[in-house]
Parts: sequence; structure tokens; C-alpha cells
Amino acid sequence: MQRGYAAPLAGSKAPSRLESLRISLLQTAGYTGGREAGVGVLYVAVGGAIGGTARHVLDTSILGFAGNPDFPLGMFIVNVSGAFLIGVFFGLSQKELLSSNAWSFLVVGMLGAYTTFSDFALESLELFTKGEYGEVVLLNLLTGPAGLVAVTLGATLTRGLQSLRDMG
Repeated sequence: MQRGYAAPLAGSKAPSRLESLRISLLQTAGYTGGREAGVGVLYVAVGGAIGGTARHVLDTSILGFAGNPDFPLGMFIVNVSGAFLIGVFFGLSQKELLSSNAWSFLVVGMLGAYTTFSDFALESLELFTKGEYGEVVLLNLLTGPAGLVAVTLGATLTRGLQSLRDMG
């Protein structure tokens, strides 16, 4: 039996191929049916709208402030700050301080739209096609380690703050 869906009743017709595909896609996305699952999707959607907007505003503001440098500074700062925030929320989740709806809103929705690997890949390709090979190498060498440091700092900071809260 598929998770979240009842097997067809005896004598009823089997679902169409399109319906089977729809059910399979929903199950892959974690949808198990019911009102609560719909609310979770709403949290992701609202968080995504906020995160995508924040990414656009921050990226364009940084580019404007920095005089539109050849290096994609806005995207780099967005990805590193997003990694830090994901570290913070991961630390909170380890202490069970985030509900599943809060995780859906903050991490899956907001930060999922705020930081995008596809944007990083596109920036790399654009730099490469312009012949700015040094910038491509710099961006690719810095982004992974900076993201790892940021996510580690975020998680460590959260654990430290939680320890202080537990002591007081």
C-alpha cells in the first residue's frame, strides 16, 4: 500500500497512469494527505516568497553598493549568510526548538529560496564564458569552504546560546 493513500476498493477501477504519476510525485515530495500537509506546503510557499525576495533585494543592493564588481559578491554573501542561518536553524532543531512547520517555513521555504546552487552555477558559467577564469576559480574555491565555516559557526553559536540559556 502506498503511504498516505488507500488501496483501491475491490471492484473499483485502478487509477489512471496520470493519477498514478501524480500520487507518486506527491509521495516523493512527502505529501501524505490531509489538512496538516496542506498547511506545511503553505509554510514552504510563504517562506519561499520571503526568501526569494530577500535574496533579490540583498544581491542587488550589494551589487549597487560595491559598484557592480566582476566578482558576484552579492550572490556570494547571500550563500554564505544563508549557510550560517541554516546552521543556526539546524542547531535549534537539534535541541527540538523548531516545530516541523517552523522548519518548513524557515529552512525549506525561506532559505531554500534565499540560497540557490543553481544561481552559483550560473554565475560561474557567466564568468567562464566572459573569460574571467580567475574569478571563476576564486568563486568556486571560496564558496564551499566559506559555506562550511558559516554553517558550522551558526550551529556552534546556537548550541552555545542554548547552553547558556539552560544554565540560567
